[in-house]
Amino acid sequence: MADVQMLSAYADFMHGQVKSFNAKGGKLDAKQVLWYIKAWTKIGEVASGGSTYRKNACLKYNSKGTPDKPSMKDLQNVLAGYSDKVDKSSDNATDLGPGATAFDNVDKAMLNVVWGFFRQIASNKVEDTRLVGDIRTWQGLSHDQVMQAEVFPVDRHG
Repeated sequence: MADVQMLSAYADFMHGQVKSFNAKGGKLDAKQVLWYIKAWTKIGEVASGGSTYRKNACLKYNSKGTPDKPSMKDLQNVLAGYSDKVDKSSDNATDLGPGATAFDNVDKAMLNVVWGFFRQIASNKVEDTRLVGDIRTWQGLSHDQVMQAEVFPVDRHG
């Protein structure tokens, strides 16, 4: 069973970050992509109650496949739908993680954004290698380490 209050805070914040990015019309950089990966996989970790989702998602991100249509606007739209679903869920909701349509829509959009970014930086081997390493480091953390990591403002401890 997911911690709906935590999921709501996380999903709302991530949606706000993507919306703000889109409003500014900026260009993604590796630091932003890594934050989006950490944010979304932490949401997945809370929604699923364990680290299996995060570990598998990181493997997919680093596989550098061909994106369908990498779009931050698509990510914003599906995050809005997921955030709304979480906000309307009861405290004992079980349909907020992998396998739930709203979650899987964001998951696919995230994969497209990450793979699209890897295509953009393909000629920059230093940046590519650094991002792959950063994703692997995140992937290798324990569930407790991820839950203690300060990804979202509400994660700040003391």
